Amino acid sequence: MNGAEKIIQTLDQSKLTSNHYKVIITCIFADMLEFFDYFLIGFVLSLILGDWNITFGQTAFILLSAGVGAMFGPIVFGHLADKFGRRSVFMITLLVFSVGSGLMFFTPHEGWIYLSVLRFIVGFGVGGLFSVDLPLVQEYVPSRMRGQVTGIITAFIPVGILLGSLSAGFLTDIVGWRGVLLVGAVPALLLIAIRAWIPESPRWLIYKKNDLEQAAKSAGWITKTKNLVEEIKALPSENTVVSKVFEISKLTDLLKYPRSCIAGWGLYFFHAICYYGVVLWAPTIVARTMELPATEAARWFIIVTCTGVFGRFLWAFMGERFGRKICIILTTVIGAALVITAGVYQPAWWGPIPAVIVIMAIMYFFMDGGLAAVSMFIIEQWPQKLRASGLGSSYGIGSGLGKIIGPMILAFVAGQQNFVSPALVTEAVAPSYIVMGLFLACCFIPVLFGIEGRGKSIEQMEKLIENRRLKESKKRAA
Repeated sequence: MNGAEKIIQTLDQSKLTSNHYKVIITCIFADMLEFFDYFLIGFVLSLILGDWNITFGQTAFILLSAGVGAMFGPIVFGHLADKFGRRSVFMITLLVFSVGSGLMFFTPHEGWIYLSVLRFIVGFGVGGLFSVDLPLVQEYVPSRMRGQVTGIITAFIPVGILLGSLSAGFLTDIVGWRGVLLVGAVPALLLIAIRAWIPESPRWLIYKKNDLEQAAKSAGWITKTKNLVEEIKALPSENTVVSKVFEISKLTDLLKYPRSCIAGWGLYFFHAICYYGVVLWAPTIVARTMELPATEAARWFIIVTCTGVFGRFLWAFMGERFGRKICIILTTVIGAALVITAGVYQPAWWGPIPAVIVIMAIMYFFMDGGLAAVSMFIIEQWPQKLRASGLGSSYGIGSGLGKIIGPMILAFVAGQQNFVSPALVTEAVAPSYIVMGLFLACCFIPVLFGIEGRGKSIEQMEKLIENRRLKESKKRAA
């Protein structure tokens, strides 16, 4: 056994220590803040549209701007994280989106262009955060818990949306909508200080830096293993693990793994079209079609987001127990049927409760909850040298395009130049939701191109991915 193998064995055989939990909790808060800030604009817009004299198309532009930023942020920061390390790039992403959030406080009246520019900056930062966060935590935790921990981290993401609902519903009257936007910046700045004491990923230090001493210090810290550095120094210096993967990767190297591209980019693309189209517009549409005050619509969505939180916890464990692929197929197909049902029952009331809220609550359990399995599946489709770049490109290209196309479907159907009457919005919702539900059902197609990661270590997945690439290269050459 050489030094690199000893470090990896120490990581994989460890129990979860208090330092593991520190890293996990930090990542949980980071992802919560990301989605709190990203989706908060949907609630804020429902509050300010009555005071701003802007068109439906300008409103759509504000929502789409963050999606455009989120296309480029994950690709750029993911590549930088593979090249320069997860920890330092993570802190940069926090700084970018927290500054963008803070500056939104100074949005002038009807300043939709100003708001759109800052939404682009926020999207650029928060998209990069996601592509750096998960690789770091996966490279720290034991392989047998990789999927479960990843799922649990993503399970808290809807809490960020829930906080957005609570802020819009209860803080607006106290601090105003500008104050609500400012809330998203303060905790992010605190995370930079928290992140400062977390060392670099030991696997990145091995595979990218070939620095076994620092990797041993990092692995010793996370596992609380004493004298690991001294043990590594006593082992043979030849590093057979590193020799297989230690190289400087380029973004174009992603194309050498076409099945990973289809699985990662395609799955995020189909899922994001439905997810972001429905979620971003839902508070505004419910408020108008049900003739409810914007704050009341935001409060109803507290119930909806709670089911998403519960769903993510459940599917995180289901993905580890039964496999990522089966969980993704189940949640997307059932979720698609519920999205279509929500569109059909949009204007109805079931007693004192809007029917769409009940349906969306169940829909969130599957569609939003299933993202716990989606995230753990996609990150496992890439080799170690492209782990953050692969996740970043999947999130940026696939999810980024979906974030744009999803809201555009509703904006296009409802009309792009003027606010429409509630009756016309109601007519437009059903066909829009049917289209997006069909996109969600298409998620099973890219899943077929991926490799099941349940029960496999990062190094075992590495071999499967590389062997598949070599076989496909030989087929193309023949």
